[in-house]
Amino acid sequence: DDDDDDDDDDRNEYQIPIILPDELYSGIKYIPINTGTTMGVLDYAKEGEVDEKSGKGVILICEKLPLDIGVVNALITQEIQAPLSHVALLTIHRKTPNMCLIDNDQIEDLK
Repeated sequence: DDDDDDDDDDRNEYQIPIILPDELYSGIKYIPINTGTTMGVLDYAKEGEVDEKSGKGVILICEKLPLDIGVVNALITQEIQAPLSHVALLTIHRKTPNMCLIDNDQIEDLK
């Protein structure tokens, strides 16, 4: 346990402030990951439903950030995506519009 305390002291030696994602993205309701224009049918996927709801012609709204995504016309997630996450890279490679929309009121309007 004493060794762990020493490690903590070493990390805090420079007094570098730590900013957590919740603080960094506080107040942000929209983050474009891959911009574009598309058309399709809006469908909403709760966690675990992404595979069955994915498909051509679908603009998929995901409650949680999926680990993987099939082919869709566009992706909207309600969780913040890292720009280099697997899903973000897939949509960039496929030229699929992809965004984070954290505004629950706007999500409800889309449903």
